[in-house]
Amino acid sequence: MLLFTSARIKLTFWYFVMITLLTGSITTLFYVQTGRVLEHEYDRIERRLQREGVGQPILDGFQQLDTPVMPGLRRLLPGDIVLAREKILWQLILINFGIVGVFTSIGYWWAGRTLAPIQIAHEMQQRFIGDAAHELKTPITAMRTALEVSLMDSTLNQSNQKVLSENLTDVKALETLIQNLLQLTKLRERPEKLVPVNLTAALTQAVRLVKSLAQQKKIQFKISEIDPDIKVMAQAEALVEVLIILLDNAIKYSSPGGQVDCVVSPQKQAVTIQITDYGIGMNQDQMTHIFERFYRADLARTKQNTPGFGLGLAIAKELIQLQKGQISVTSKPNQGSSFKLKLALA
Repeated sequence: MLLFTSARIKLTFWYFVMITLLTGSITTLFYVQTGRVLEHEYDRIERRLQREGVGQPILDGFQQLDTPVMPGLRRLLPGDIVLAREKILWQLILINFGIVGVFTSIGYWWAGRTLAPIQIAHEMQQRFIGDAAHELKTPITAMRTALEVSLMDSTLNQSNQKVLSENLTDVKALETLIQNLLQLTKLRERPEKLVPVNLTAALTQAVRLVKSLAQQKKIQFKISEIDPDIKVMAQAEALVEVLIILLDNAIKYSSPGGQVDCVVSPQKQAVTIQITDYGIGMNQDQMTHIFERFYRADLARTKQNTPGFGLGLAIAKELIQLQKGQISVTSKPNQGSSFKLKLALA
């Protein structure tokens, strides 16, 4: 809903700019031309009066008369022309304000009508994703349980254990994906109010939840010193989810035995959380698309056979935007990647 409200306002703004430029240009041309016509007519009348023997000299430009007008004599003064131009100008300004106001209102209404079908389709798509994720949650959980129980069977040979273990890894990835989709759907449909969240607690929880994956690759976490009382304006569950996605991503694309750094930098009104790995990295073109759904950075990542569906970072970006935060990335091939979050301080 916020996405389409923002789009509607932006579209209305551009309608306003176009209408203002159009009416402003027409008004300026009309005013300049009208002024020229008035000046021309004034000079013409002055010449006619002189020819008729009124006895008053032709005035230069808009200089006021230095000599009094003869009693009973009617004539056009330069000040009359100036006053007429001022009145015309004010009338044009008022007309312009009226036109811009009316057409901006129409533009806002028309933008809503234009975006309405797209909004309906988008909402239907999001509802379908949420419903599908909800329906898949139970069978995926059952599959995971069945695979874990099967792997406990001591009679399985090594080949079967390997197949079941790979299947379990894929099922766990699906389970994580479904949880992320459900969390995203929940926040879209019922946005939670931003509240002060203890950043140290959120980061500690996220590290704990990805610790087993880090241990499998012997990845070490290096976390900067953090004020234990520092708080950010966020949604607690969503913030933890974003941190999990970024830490999980850093672990996946780090070399075994590597390191993941987490640096927290408080500022005046915000705080940045920077998560850095020293893995395969990305080039500039890949960074442009990294937050797109279903995007996997390159063939090098595919060769690593890294599990995932290319949705984690897209979900992280949307979650952080729902919390009025920002997310960005810097990276170099074979030198690693650094993701930076920025949230308002509580």
